[in-house]
Amino acid sequence: MVEFFQKLKISFKFIVELVICAAVLSSSASAQKPKPKEKSNPKICTGGVINSKVTFEAKPIYPKAAKEARAEGQIPVMVRVDENGKVYEATACSGHKLLRQAAVDAAYQTQIKPTIISGQAFKVGGILLYEFKIKEEKSGLVNTKRAQQFNGREGETAAFF
Repeated sequence: MVEFFQKLKISFKFIVELVICAAVLSSSASAQKPKPKEKSNPKICTGGVINSKVTFEAKPIYPKAAKEARAEGQIPVMVRVDENGKVYEATACSGHKLLRQAAVDAAYQTQIKPTIISGQAFKVGGILLYEFKIKEEKSGLVNTKRAQQFNGREGETAAFF
């Protein structure tokens, strides 16, 4: 019974952190003034969870301190990807603090399929969703089907850059 309430508490905490993260992102996006378009600036396409576009997955290293603290859960990492599919910016927006840096480190090593529209490569922003499980001492990207559930529905986009 106690284990059930601990899991419920972790799930509730994750949902609260996710809602707070989304609120902060949406308020910062709406507070920024739109800049005039310049031809020299490359366009950045933004999307939701992009786990399905991963061509090389770098597995995060489960931190020793996190194992000892029995920390587990999902860590959404906001990333920016260049025209070649290399992650050049990554930030964990929620999840257990002991797991965030490991997820960010793995995101920087992950390779994403380049986004090509009408023959032109674009920079992309999205979320890589990592999951850590202490029971199996496993860590890695969430599978595509579960990532789409996190995203809401397939094809839904979220602008946060």
